[in-house]
Amino acid sequence: MANKAGMPPSTVASLLSEKSRNPTEDTIFKICIGFGMRMDKFYASNLFDLKNISLENTSQKIYKV
Repeated sequence: MANKAGMPPSTVASLLSEKSRNPTEDTIFKICIGFGMRMDKFYASNLFDLKNISLENTSQKIYKV
């Protein structure tokens, strides 16, 4: 996926291991390219529904899965 997205494998590994928890819009865009999807489809995920988001402690994961 890193090759398809035009990103270094270390960036993908960092995202997957949660070392990088705040990817930039550019990184998200590249990930979408890697998966062959549009960004609006990415953001349409249930992870972004307000009922699944807790802003009480933003230093932790903010989504409930």
